[in-house]
Amino acid sequence: MSKTIYTIGASTRHLPEFLALLQDYHVATLVDVRSFRYSKRFPHFAKEVLEETISMADFRYVHLGNDLGGYRRGGYEA
Repeated sequence: MSKTIYTIGASTRHLPEFLALLQDYHVATLVDVRSFRYSKRFPHFAKEVLEETISMADFRYVHLGNDLGGYRRGGYEA
């Protein structure tokens, strides 16, 4: 069985749209590669909320930001 890796930008999506995309493409596991898992502008993508939502929607959530995430020069907007 072949496996496919998709990338998805989340920063401006509403949560229902994000979940629908995961379902439409039959994603089983969401791998979060963000170093910083919070957002004041989009709180539904904060670590705790996203982990719980993904779990309740029957997806697997894995965070690899410590290994794969990066840091932007000049800092980040919260």
